[in-house]
Amino acid sequence: MEEGEPDVWDAPEKDSGLLALQAGVVVRDEFAERFPEIHRTLFAVRHDEALHLDDREVVARALTEHGVPADTVLERIDSGAALATVRAEHEQFAASHTVWGVPTFIAGDQAAFVRLMDRSPAGADAVVSVRAVERVVDMLTGWPDLNEFKHTSIPR
Repeated sequence: MEEGEPDVWDAPEKDSGLLALQAGVVVRDEFAERFPEIHRTLFAVRHDEALHLDDREVVARALTEHGVPADTVLERIDSGAALATVRAEHEQFAASHTVWGVPTFIAGDQAAFVRLMDRSPAGADAVVSVRAVERVVDMLTGWPDLNEFKHTSIPR
């Protein structure tokens, strides 16, 4: 948002990812068993299919394809309940851990923005992903002197 414009909490439709984030929070809280696949699907919709996560039809299709009632999720979003949860959680972690972006890993009083370069395809053995997350958490908790580490180029 530009200076002088309404806060994102007052104009959520202006944020390109807030609709999907709200949908994810509703699924996390009300359809927890579906959360991992919805999270993966919304990520793929954005990064693999290059579709827009501010499009209600795109989000509704992703929900419906995985057995989550899109009308229920969108109702929670339209009521403002999902936005209130997202705002409260954002403000809590912005205050407690100075969180500013996603994905942020949090362990105890430590937090770090982390961008991993690969993700396992759906149905892949989870061991590689689990190992990657464990490695990040180990660096976060076991090496507090490391503040920033970023490759200058990506060999791909």
